[in-house]
Amino acid sequence: QPEAAQARVDQLKPPDLQYIQLATLFVLAESQLRAGHLDAARKNLLNLQQIQDQTGGFRAALLPQSYYLLGRVFEQQHQPARAMAAYEKCLSFWAHADPDLPALLDVRHRLQRLRRSALP
Repeated sequence: QPEAAQARVDQLKPPDLQYIQLATLFVLAESQLRAGHLDAARKNLLNLQQIQDQTGGFRAALLPQSYYLLGRVFEQQHQPARAMAAYEKCLSFWAHADPDLPALLDVRHRLQRLRRSALP
């Protein structure tokens, strides 16, 4: 079923529907992550990150969160270095975010845990 949903997403090309493509890729990847379809989630997050924004900033809202989800994918795939890189990228976008943002707190916690486990 993820393939059918992906086929529908790929058909959304007009610029005025770009925000639908961004949101669909994000929600699809989030659902795939929860369902354990890690390769599909990674693919959709990477596709989302490649879309150039013509939506008036909608991508800006999803881009940091896409790196957060991508880090979680890489963690579950036992790729800590890639997970840390994704979390660091997320933090770079959220440098001036509300410090109590739950996702931001989780990113910091996950990154700290990964850094500790990488120490000799």
